[in-house]
Amino acid sequence: MIVSHECPLELLEKSFEFNDFDYFLPSFAHHEAYMNHFIKAREQGRFIIMDNGLFEDDLKDEKTLLEYYDKIQPDVFITPDAWNDAESTWENYKQWKTKVDPNKIMVVLQASNMFEAEDLYEKLVEDGVKYIGFNHLGEYYNDFSCHPHPETQKTLGRVEFISYLKETGRLSQDVHHHLLGCNQATEFMYYPSVFYPEIKSCDTSNPVTLAFENVNYIQHRNILTKPKVKVEDIFESQDKTKLTLAEMNIKTFRDFISW
Repeated sequence: MIVSHECPLELLEKSFEFNDFDYFLPSFAHHEAYMNHFIKAREQGRFIIMDNGLFEDDLKDEKTLLEYYDKIQPDVFITPDAWNDAESTWENYKQWKTKVDPNKIMVVLQASNMFEAEDLYEKLVEDGVKYIGFNHLGEYYNDFSCHPHPETQKTLGRVEFISYLKETGRLSQDVHHHLLGCNQATEFMYYPSVFYPEIKSCDTSNPVTLAFENVNYIQHRNILTKPKVKVEDIFESQDKTKLTLAEMNIKTFRDFISW
């Protein structure tokens, strides 16, 4: 599983060292340094996934997304999805596959229950989608876990949903599966490549944002709390103490959680 961590501007250059690939967030594209970073990434031939802005509550319009798409030429483009809405997500995908290279499209699985999620997944595979993303907040994860702790419920729900697809023979080996973010960083330990070779990549700002809440991964190995701080809150931060801790957390994440 290759990993990318969203981080503040101050760490962008270093991210070429600690990130396996680059994850483009449209919400920060107005920063010249941010856009230049991705243009440089393209020149270097790095793997780039381009998001659409939904998670940041900043879903960009078609014209803007196409402008960014043309500028950075991502390897993968996440078509606009709709929270817990399988039908709208499917319809958006059908429209966008006529506007960009369909072989570069990732669709995030959105649904309100497990039946809609299964149906959408199967339709995407049948239609030849090469990249499918699993967000970390889907309502349908609650159908797979009844844990009383909300963040743990979502965490275990995603693990169990993916495992359910695999055990029923429907987790396609021809699809690059991506995990978008997490509720608890320890979740990634449940996907060893020997058992889940279908899961190719993930992105998470968890080690970075927790650093800005003064959480040291080494001192909190069993990290069960989802950070309240978001990347947009710290994007322009120059707090050297927090930035140093973020780098330490990233190293710990990669040493002990990621593979």
